[in-house]
Order: sequence, then C-alpha cells, then structure tokens
Amino acid sequence: QEEQEEEPITRVSVVEALVILAGQMNRNGYSIRRMDSPNVNVGIGIFPAIAMVNHSCDPNCAVITHENGTLMVTTIKPVKRYQELTVSYTDLLLPREQRHELTLHRNFICHCLRCTLPNAYPNERALSLPLCNFCGTLPRVVHFADGGLRTSSTKDANSDEGDAWVCWTEDGGCGRQLDKESYKEFDATLNSIVVSLQEVVRSSMQLLLPGKDGDADDDEVEQQEEAKCKRIEVIEEGDNEDSKTAPKQGEQEGKNESISDQRVQILTKATKLHEELKGLVNKAYSPNHYKVITALTLLHALYKRGGDLHAAVNVLAEAVLAMETYLPKNWPELCEWYIRLCESHNSCVEGGAKSVSSDIASRKKLHKMRSRAIESSTQICGKEHPLTLRCQAVEIA
Repeated sequence: QEEQEEEPITRVSVVEALVILAGQMNRNGYSIRRMDSPNVNVGIGIFPAIAMVNHSCDPNCAVITHENGTLMVTTIKPVKRYQELTVSYTDLLLPREQRHELTLHRNFICHCLRCTLPNAYPNERALSLPLCNFCGTLPRVVHFADGGLRTSSTKDANSDEGDAWVCWTEDGGCGRQLDKESYKEFDATLNSIVVSLQEVVRSSMQLLLPGKDGDADDDEVEQQEEAKCKRIEVIEEGDNEDSKTAPKQGEQEGKNESISDQRVQILTKATKLHEELKGLVNKAYSPNHYKVITALTLLHALYKRGGDLHAAVNVLAEAVLAMETYLPKNWPELCEWYIRLCESHNSCVEGGAKSVSSDIASRKKLHKMRSRAIESSTQICGKEHPLTLRCQAVEIA
C-alpha cells in the first residue's frame, strides 16, 4: 500500500490567529456568568453543542452557568413535540432595532414573531416609541405602501424607511400621526440623562475605589466601600502612643470626611438627573421605555453609593416592574433582579430608613417576587444551584 501523503499544515501569524479567534467568539461565543448573579459576566467561551441552538427574541430556553464553567440549555416554558428549541443571543430588554443590529454582527437577521410582527406584542412598542403628545397613548409603527399606510409586516419589519408613528384609535388614541421632529428634543434629553448617569457611575466608582475596574459587580463594590469606611486605626493607651498615633487618626478622619463629601456629591448629581428623568416619564415616554429602565438601574447604583437606600429601593422597584413586562417568567436574570430588590429592601429597613413605598413595591409584592424567584430558579437551575440558594436565603424584613 502506498503511504498516504500528509496534508500540509497551514501556518498563520499570531495576528491572523487572534482575528480568527475573535470572529469565532463573536459568532459562536457564549457568556459565562456568575452562578449566583446571572447578570454578571465573568468570561466567554465557545461551546459547539450550544452554538447549534438558534436565536429567538422570544426564546423557550435559557443558557444556565453551572460549576466549572459548564453551560446547560434549559427550557423555560412548555415546548411542544418537534418544536424548535431557541435561546436569545441578545439582551431581551433592547428594542427591535438594537436587537437587529446585534444579530447582524453574527451575520443573520432575526425573523422571530417578536421581530416580524411587533404590533402583535403590545409591550414591544413601549421599548422604543414615545407617547402621543396630544393624548398620551402609545402609537403604532406603520409603513407607507401603495399610497397609504399599513401596519408592519414580515417584509419590512426590520426596515425603518418610510415608517410613521400613528396614534391608533383602537388603542384608545386620538388617530393623529405623530411628528417625529417634535420628539428630537425629548430624545436628546433622555440620551443626555443616560450618558450623564453612566459618567457619574464610572467617576463615583473611581472616587470610592481608586484603581477598581468600572465593570465590577455592584454588591462587591459596596462591600469594599463599607469596609473602607469602617476601617479604623488601633490607638493604644498612653501619652507617648497617643502622640505617635495622632497623625494617623487625623489622617483617617480626613479620609472619612472625604468619603462623606463624595457621597453628598453623588447624591446631588443623582437627584438632579432623577428629576430630569421624572419630567419625561409619562409625558414623552412610557416607564417601560428601555432607556428609562437603563436610567433607573443606574440611579439605583448611585443612590446606593450615596447612602440614600430608600431612593435606591424605589428606583430599582420601578425598573424591575418594567422588566417584568418583557422578560420571560422563568428568566434567570429576572430572578436575580427580584432578589436584588428584596436585598435592597432589607438593607433599607435594617439601615433605619423608610421601607419601600406601597405604591411601588409593597412587602406583599416583594414576597410574591421572592416566591417567583425561588420557584423559577429551582425549576431552571436546580435545588442546589447557587442562584436558588441565594433566593432561598433572602427573608423579607
């Protein structure tokens, strides 16, 4: 038998190898998340089997991180026989246009029902559309065709050319077509608020924790900040020792005063931006608008760092109630938001501040959220999973 010729080895440069790897990560990479905090990414990896699962903006499965970086695809809703299993490659809180842009980076266009028939998902419109400035009703997206107007269809669902916002009478609206130009100022203001909040969050983290990465987990940041505030120099008794330690004591007091001043500055900026946001919500935008939700979560971090726990709980409650509108019932990230709200409420009560306002999230609502989180995490993650154990460990104060 003739010896088979060995295939030639293709050699590539380091740069070429990195480009190939980056492309594979972009198209087939999956985030590895903290097991007890699925909203926190700790790494990324390529998982060939899971990469075979297609995307949907209304998925019936979720990807759960288990021990040693193992990922598992778990159903989150009833699935019929022969029905395709789907997961989400994007953030489900993003509006259709942003989700579309992200899927294009993976070289495909999403044709799920949520993208092709957005008007069939009434809450979908609140993610990106403003409110009618005449009657306050949420409009519908329609497209010009054949000299008239028609609602979005599969053919042009991902195109914004020639579209219009119409206040639909069937939705209780006034029937007017909204003037997009009149909303540019509102949109610029909302964008400015979100950008300003992001800048304050980054700067406040650098002030409180010099050298700490701005993407650190918020809970970890708070623990380190509190440890820093509570750290005291041990002063021994005796006249000589007092004289030696006096400079250190004065230095520590100066640090505490500095941190206190920083908290005041953070609260001042957060309060100002929050007031600007209130001027837009329910006037120009729904509380369920994705930029409003983003702003509320940023405000939560700032109020928490500034020491106003009551305000921190209230804005987080508003954000979580809006998230419920879009995220699947058994979504792991939603479970964590429920628990974060319950934990923030407990910190607020333990800190001596007022409890959560009853019109936002009463104790009864918090108990329901905790029960949902425990039930969902147990179902999709398992009884011994760290997320489930975290949910079970929280008791409403």
